[in-house]
Amino acid sequence: SQLFNQYSHPECVQKIAFDILMTLSFWKWDTAMYVDNMIVFLFPFIFSFIKEATIDSITPIDPNYQFEDMELIESEIFWCFDSFFENNHINELIHPIKDPLIYSFINDAGEIISSTFPSIRSILDQKHVFSLDFIVDDFSFWFAKVFVENDQLVKLWISCLSCSSTTLFFKTFILSIIYTLMPEIEKLCVLSSKEFEIKFQKLKKEN
Repeated sequence: SQLFNQYSHPECVQKIAFDILMTLSFWKWDTAMYVDNMIVFLFPFIFSFIKEATIDSITPIDPNYQFEDMELIESEIFWCFDSFFENNHINELIHPIKDPLIYSFINDAGEIISSTFPSIRSILDQKHVFSLDFIVDDFSFWFAKVFVENDQLVKLWISCLSCSSTTLFFKTFILSIIYTLMPEIEKLCVLSSKEFEIKFQKLKKEN
């Protein structure tokens, strides 16, 4: 909040920053998901473009910059920041790991299931599911597919970014998805991991 206290309506400028970071998280799921202090990297771009903002309008720093729509200036800032983020490998500074984030979440969620939910682990073993990798391809799309209303999506992301640990939020989200799917998974009759994946894909299409 200290970054924004120079503005007359800081909450309006913060909303713009939130929208940009949320979009970037969608755009680059494994490398640009929000982590603490990511706003520090974005703020110079906000400061360079926006002189003031209200709910209905944005006053740009450059008086020659004319925007007919507030979304246009957000878009301009987003693409500048995206280029900066990519070209300077900011993801390696804020989250220096080589493996995609999703796999670490999946592995952690699998360990939690094994240690805390033996009944779920038993069902998965019966279905020849020894890894949660079968949900990797879908994970990043669930936010858009399951939470179809825009206000639901925004509330979900606010919950995510307000959580004391973003990692904890996504582990919990994965566990919730697995828990919700268990009644359907339990009904599947499969003889191998490959057969499970095929029937799981069919299950998704039917639901």
